[in-house]
Amino acid sequence: MSPRLAPPRDAGKKPRFPAGNRNFPQGNPISPVMQKVKSSLGVVKAAQELSFLTGQPLSICQKLQSGHRVENREMIVALAQTHLVVDLVLGLIAEDVKDPVARAMRKAARKIKLQRELARLDAEE
Repeated sequence: MSPRLAPPRDAGKKPRFPAGNRNFPQGNPISPVMQKVKSSLGVVKAAQELSFLTGQPLSICQKLQSGHRVENREMIVALAQTHLVVDLVLGLIAEDVKDPVARAMRKAARKIKLQRELARLDAEE
């Protein structure tokens, strides 16, 4: 005769937050303008540098760079008054635009950005 087995125990505590839809991308999408600006600012304390350059509050700059907020008119005007205006233009004008004037503006902005990069590389040597 076999001994009676104890009933199986329940699983441990359930997770506090459900996993959600695994096919949905995690995080917030960052606007194309902020992607360009963020790449120009550098990695360390980019939000503080953006806040200093634009005169906007630090919390707004952090939210812009994390994707929790979209840039508004005041931020666009503030970016246009800094050296980040090239990144602003490149972020605002889509890459696949068909209008010849917009394409010319995007091409000119890319040239300016490349000239700045070359000047920076020459200064390092």
